[in-house]
Amino acid sequence: MSQMPRFDASAARTYDKGMPQRVPGYALGLELAAAVLASRLPVAAHILVVGAGTGAEILHLAPLQPGWRFTALDISQAMLDVARERLDEAGFADRVDFVSSAMQVAEGLPTHDAGLAQLVTQFVPHAEKPAFYAGIAKALTEGAPLLSLDYRPDLFADTVTLRNWALQAGATPDAADVMLSRIKDSWYIPSEKDLTRAWLGAGLIAEARYMQALAYTGTILRRQS
Repeated sequence: MSQMPRFDASAARTYDKGMPQRVPGYALGLELAAAVLASRLPVAAHILVVGAGTGAEILHLAPLQPGWRFTALDISQAMLDVARERLDEAGFADRVDFVSSAMQVAEGLPTHDAGLAQLVTQFVPHAEKPAFYAGIAKALTEGAPLLSLDYRPDLFADTVTLRNWALQAGATPDAADVMLSRIKDSWYIPSEKDLTRAWLGAGLIAEARYMQALAYTGTILRRQS
């Protein structure tokens, strides 16, 4: 398997601080994901959070839905350590199972009522995306929704606007340029054709988009039988 990016303890603790200056609609994405899941899940549900990072999604969802449990999966143990600490401080850690693994090689996961993959796929090498989505589908019950928030330049390719937005959001010119350089040189951004093929190959059907902020696009997928 190709090497995916990992975050050390220092990077893990500062990762979330810059998100509002790197991802347009970041807070809105959390709010809309919560609303979509609440409209589709019962009061008692188990949610798979892929690329859980430092726990931002769970910290947003857990207080809204006291009956929901979570599996926090991330390839970075340093990220999960921060997530566990934050969730413990917030009083939600007892509702979370922490799994340190890449999704495409994760074993022994239970089936879940829904899944979240927010800002993850750009770190998954192209050749591994089919296995990534197949792994998620395997861990979902039939008919379960998967909310995937991805960088989609096939839908909005104007990086000048993205840079201008980052500056307006408080990023320095150097930080905005570094952001664009990482997108261009380090991210694994699939074509629309390849992304759709990976979804369909895993038995995931795109139902609707629940948000779009420049190139960042949230898609509601559903696991087929």
